[in-house]
Amino acid sequence: MDHRAHQPNIRLAPRLAQALSMLPQSHMLVDVGCDHGKLCLAALFEGKASRVVAVDVSEASLAKARTNFDKFGLSAEFVRADGIAFLDPADSGDYTAALCGMGGELIADILARGESAARAALALVLQPMGGERELRGWLFANGYAILDEDTVLDAGRYYQLILVRCEPKSVRAYRDEVLLEFGALNYARRPDALRGLLEKVYASRARRMERAKRSGAVPASLESGLAGVRRLLDHWEDQP
Repeated sequence: MDHRAHQPNIRLAPRLAQALSMLPQSHMLVDVGCDHGKLCLAALFEGKASRVVAVDVSEASLAKARTNFDKFGLSAEFVRADGIAFLDPADSGDYTAALCGMGGELIADILARGESAARAALALVLQPMGGERELRGWLFANGYAILDEDTVLDAGRYYQLILVRCEPKSVRAYRDEVLLEFGALNYARRPDALRGLLEKVYASRARRMERAKRSGAVPASLESGLAGVRRLLDHWEDQP
């Protein structure tokens, strides 16, 4: 059913709006950590999916999502689960999944525990709350190719979004540690929000560096991390 002719004003946070825009159209969207269910609602109304599965570990969150769906007379599948391991790829048709608003290492753990479902997805959009370096490292090590990346400023905070698919033969791992943290595609496209994020991270690390110098012990990881961010800022105006 095409809901676009009757689309209401569903206000998605900028990070979720961008996550949805990055996803390809598919038969089904699985939203892990659905909370209020608005991403699933918007996917239906925008024609990104004809079937949606709202997943959360919290029954209270699923109740919020059900209430929102009831307002519009729409249906979804509501699953209380910690990830996507419940999903049977053989019975699901083509599908995408969203994992937004959780730590990068938790996202990696969810993908590992739901390996067959994650590997069969048409695409996965990931929005980590920190741990981006660890998440990209895990993705590359496990055969996931990065298809797209972006950075969004949302309510005063910067968020990275990563679109991936399991394509072991297409993986191009980053040897540059700072690009592992901020994303090569992200940096190549130079979104304004990424510059803001780099400036914020640089200022924070510079303050930590000053404190470390006063204490007489400067961690090598802090020194290299600060230098890496400075390099990205210094070459911001260079042609990608």
